[in-house]
Amino acid sequence: AMMDALPNLELIASFGVGYDSVDAGHAATKNIMVTNTPDVLTEEVADTTIGLLINTVRELYAAEKWLRDGNWVKKGSYPLSRLTLRGRSVGIFGMGRIGQAIARRLEAFGLPVAYHNRRRVEGLSHQYHPTLKGLA
Repeated sequence: AMMDALPNLELIASFGVGYDSVDAGHAATKNIMVTNTPDVLTEEVADTTIGLLINTVRELYAAEKWLRDGNWVKKGSYPLSRLTLRGRSVGIFGMGRIGQAIARRLEAFGLPVAYHNRRRVEGLSHQYHPTLKGLA
């Protein structure tokens, strides 16, 4: 493996949340330190998730396409979507750092949040479902 080919290697720094691609056990036997950068993109991923949710529900992508295709001039305004976040609930699969950041943002919209995780997360008031099927 690459670690064996680099006899002076002392550190493997993974710029990302995990280090699944690194054989940390083998690195430990060679006294090579393995690091990662947890929580580096938590807030950005949560922001993007909420943006995609709103984009989908409000059909912003279709409205933009309508505009760019010249339909605003030819056919008038894009028909407003009847879809809304109001009255909906949201299920989150995985309530780690990112799931919790998404849940905090959804609370600001007044949406009830439920989640499935390998185990209940202590201190969360959101409804927990022990099975993914139950969350669905």
